[in-house]
Amino acid sequence: MSILTLIFRLLLTATLLFGAFVMSFTLNAQQLNRYTALKVQQATVLQQQDKLEQAITILTEHKPSSKYDQAFVGRVLGVYLWRDNKPNEAIIALENAISLHALSVESQWKTQRMLADILFSEQQYKRSIGHYQQLTASSFESKGKDKNAKQQQKNNEIFLRIATANYQLQRWTETLSTLNKYQPADRNDQLQVLKLTVVAQLNVKHWQSAERTLAMLINMEPNEPNWWRQQVAVQFQLKRSSEALITYSLAKQQGVAFRVSDYKALSQLYAQQKMPERAARISDEMMQAFPTTRTEQQLIYLATYWQQAKEWNRAIKVWTELNSINAKHSWPLAKLQLQQGNYQSSLNTLTSAKTYADPQQFALVHIRVLYKLHQYEKALLAAKRFNEQFPSESAKSWVTYLQNKQHLLNTSFKSEL
Repeated sequence: MSILTLIFRLLLTATLLFGAFVMSFTLNAQQLNRYTALKVQQATVLQQQDKLEQAITILTEHKPSSKYDQAFVGRVLGVYLWRDNKPNEAIIALENAISLHALSVESQWKTQRMLADILFSEQQYKRSIGHYQQLTASSFESKGKDKNAKQQQKNNEIFLRIATANYQLQRWTETLSTLNKYQPADRNDQLQVLKLTVVAQLNVKHWQSAERTLAMLINMEPNEPNWWRQQVAVQFQLKRSSEALITYSLAKQQGVAFRVSDYKALSQLYAQQKMPERAARISDEMMQAFPTTRTEQQLIYLATYWQQAKEWNRAIKVWTELNSINAKHSWPLAKLQLQQGNYQSSLNTLTSAKTYADPQQFALVHIRVLYKLHQYEKALLAAKRFNEQFPSESAKSWVTYLQNKQHLLNTSFKSEL
């Protein structure tokens, strides 16, 4: 149930309250002046015949002298005006009735409750809160043995209205303080209170409290993706990446539908926790579930994860795909092919990698590939060029080694002759 549904439920409750209130008119009519009672009775009959405008006219034109009669007529008129879709006029009529302080304690309380509910339904939340707060500060003696329980129930309903009104006004601290007074009647009530609570907690950045509330929401609605996502977001705020990883993993086990952002976050968390293989598998799963995510950048992440996981063949496959997209990826591909003994493939890849590689590093890899392919003369020429361009101990070592290698081969060849 959404917040809007919750508000609708509150308004429906208010409507039922008004209906019960109308039925109570006849019980109090005996206290009215005879002429006023006659007018109220006429208006009541007309409204029962769906002739609201006529009923309203009778009550509007009647000007009783006593304050009690004025207040009684005012509250009846307020109900009829509200039913006739004239909320502003209904509010004025009820305010006038309340201001006279002529009704009994119970009638005064119920009239103010009506006024507060109408203000709430008209989204005049600040004004409704003022009246609701007055209602919780006053009480009347209910009949029966359970009078205290009835009064507590009334206050409980009002606390929820105050909390919801503060929620609509984005007064988060007030929302939380009022919700603390509310006692949920059942599981559905508890669920709605938790939903209001967590939004307020997130807005005031009470991360630890929000984490506890979200844990309860996840327990009650385990298939609701938003609770899991918000829990992860809160755990990030608390710098608890390991807990965030657990939360995401549990969400996946629960079968919660993942979005692209969820897959990305989970794979990054695995990578941060030094679990590159899992990071790669989640990233790969994302690309299968959402083919449009198979972008160059995501493939770079995937190749890197496989490489960190020492899944060399998988990494080569992804780097090869990347190389077909953009030749700049030929350099990491060539190095990995060399590492895995794919020397001819590495040599082929190097033809396009030179532009994107550091010249010294490229020269060393090129020499090594030629050496591994037993192309010693080409390797020696490459080593000499390397030594001329970038004189170094490494370059000299290759030149010396390859010269000796070539000398040994020549000597061996002559001896065979």
